[in-house]
Amino acid sequence: MFAYSMAAAHEDLPHATYEHFMVSNTHMYGEGWPFVDALGDDVCIPPVDGLYYPSFPMPTFLHFCQFFRIGELGFQKRRLPKSLFQCDKPLLADTPIDLPKLDYKNRDGDIIKLNRQESRRNAFAICILHHTINAAVINYRNVMCGNTTGAYNTEKSVNLALINY
Repeated sequence: MFAYSMAAAHEDLPHATYEHFMVSNTHMYGEGWPFVDALGDDVCIPPVDGLYYPSFPMPTFLHFCQFFRIGELGFQKRRLPKSLFQCDKPLLADTPIDLPKLDYKNRDGDIIKLNRQESRRNAFAICILHHTINAAVINYRNVMCGNTTGAYNTEKSVNLALINY
């Protein structure tokens, strides 16, 4: 990203700015968060046939460069265990539908209050990431571990907020 930015500036390339394609930092303005905010407390509804919120416009990308936290759950890409694709390891923790109703995050033992918007945005990111990564891992395990009942671990218990790297 930095190299492209420098080259584009050097060459004075014209750009169009679109602020709705991506979400990343839950405190940012100028991203696609208004689409997420419009969902209210329904940000953790599981996908239907792989589609999230088919009746609502949504940002195209979730840039998971932040440490998203709500309640006792958290997601940070650097904490994803490399063993996640092993057949005997558990999947990422299930995310409850009412997750966005929590009004705090546990940051390494410090309880920090969240406002409604922060709660919903963090819950959205965690729910989307957990559902999507689990679906990808299950698809992988179906191919690599066998798709019969009991061929691989389906327990959903990994909480990245509790993993130190």
